[in-house]
Amino acid sequence: MKVEKFPWSALPRVDRRAARAVRAVAPWLPGPAAEIATGKGAIAVRATAAIALGSADVAAALADPTTIVVAVRGLGAARIFVAAGGAVARALTQAILGGPAELAAPRAATPAERGVLAYAVAAVLASVGSSATAELLALDGATLAAQVGGATVVELALGGLVDGRAALVIPRGAEL
Repeated sequence: MKVEKFPWSALPRVDRRAARAVRAVAPWLPGPAAEIATGKGAIAVRATAAIALGSADVAAALADPTTIVVAVRGLGAARIFVAAGGAVARALTQAILGGPAELAAPRAATPAERGVLAYAVAAVLASVGSSATAELLALDGATLAAQVGGATVVELALGGLVDGRAALVIPRGAEL
């Protein structure tokens, strides 16, 4: 039997600042039981990965022009943000409100889709027992990236009725 050395260099590097930010929000991160209830079933939400990114990488992570941004207030002195693409917002709206099937062409989100995303963030916060609030912002991903500069980005995976990804953006220097 041949034993190979573990490839430590393949693991993502997380600096101390990012580790502190993730530890600070860990009690409010959705675990395996966090879900959004709908009339058709449940949408599971869980945190999958966290990585510290410089300003250029944050811009790349939020580059989808259809990104919708929701601010989360009440987890400390600073705001943190949830960003999701228009396709995820459309899928959430279909699962929660229903409606006719739609082509997957990229387009700007409707007011209903933006509102449903804010509702979904608030529902996840409530499901993990947080008193924080969700506030829909009139920002796109590129504007958010320009405002926050470097940040820790926690990937959120959706499963069940909706498959997709969103990002929790914790700005550098956020006091949580």
